[in-house]
Amino acid sequence: TPDTAKELIENIFFNFEMADIGNYSHTNIQVEWTGISEIDDELCANIEYRSLNNKVEINMEQVKTKGTEQYWGNTRISLRTGHVNFLLKCIVAPCRKPKFLD
Repeated sequence: TPDTAKELIENIFFNFEMADIGNYSHTNIQVEWTGISEIDDELCANIEYRSLNNKVEINMEQVKTKGTEQYWGNTRISLRTGHVNFLLKCIVAPCRKPKFLD
């Protein structure tokens, strides 16, 4: 059992099947508290997150491809309510050309 949130996040490595279309391998998550800001008169915790080099494999009859997926972003969480006030993310998933385009 992890003792800290950092240990919990560092140990989130998992593979799963995506509804019979392929596999996803989550390899690394990084989360960092970067400070406090005020949005619409609400104090919020600033959280940055990223996950790099996740493996994606799509294996369907018409599409077969392998690649990696990266995502990162920032979120603001209300210190008063715990609700997410703002979310910004970017996902990049370069893959090889699907076989049906050959």
